[in-house]
Amino acid sequence: MKGLFKNKKISMIIGAAAIAASFVASPLAMTVYADGAEVISGDYGFVYDSSDLLTDDEEETLQKKLEEIGEAHDVQIAVVTTDSYSQYTIQEYADDIRDYGELGMKRGNDDSAILLAVCMSEREYYTSTRGEAIQILTDDNLLSLEDKFVSYLSDGDYAKAFDKFADGCDKFCTAYENRDKIPAWKWLACLVLGLAAGGVTVGVMASGMKNVKQNNSAADYEQRNNIRINGRYDRFIRKSVNRVKIDNDSSRGGSTVHRSSSGNTSGGHGGHF
Repeated sequence: MKGLFKNKKISMIIGAAAIAASFVASPLAMTVYADGAEVISGDYGFVYDSSDLLTDDEEETLQKKLEEIGEAHDVQIAVVTTDSYSQYTIQEYADDIRDYGELGMKRGNDDSAILLAVCMSEREYYTSTRGEAIQILTDDNLLSLEDKFVSYLSDGDYAKAFDKFADGCDKFCTAYENRDKIPAWKWLACLVLGLAAGGVTVGVMASGMKNVKQNNSAADYEQRNNIRINGRYDRFIRKSVNRVKIDNDSSRGGSTVHRSSSGNTSGGHGGHF
């Protein structure tokens, strides 16, 4: 009986240790939401303002806008604020919240997603991308997107900053979808300009040939006894070499990617404000 009690006690200790270990090993997204901040979410977008930077009305307005943009382009878009992220980097924090789905964002590597994380204690931001959003927000586009909202973060106008972030996402998603499309008016303009240029060229050539008379033989153009050809040869008097540098920078116009802790391929960029 004593031995049985001892075994039960050992089992309880092992069980408690296992539970504690599971909390330690859990991903970031499992532990950063203990402050009870409200998550406003939909099928395509959510707002989690842990730092309480926005009023309730501003949160709802932002979430509605993110939802509309996300639905229009079939991409998930989120804005997250926090006071700190412990021992993690801002990149790891953003990637984990995006990937582990604790706030409702789909987890798959192919699910297109854009998440902006802002940390107030470090005054850092990071835009994390996944799926097709990596191609939408290339390295250059991420820098252009930051130009739209970072200055407002620095000024403390957070509602304006997040609104500009949403507008930028909409702009780049639209541009990506229209990348292979040429508007009909451009085709028409090219056709009209081509016909006009061709008509002018033909008209000029025709006007210059009014005094030309037809000859029946090439001999009529020959000036006899004036030219005598004794020999023929080719002489190269100049050498021209053109050298073209091949640029092997694969990141130019593309996206720099990394592997997040969930194993998903991720893109993104961030900095301080």
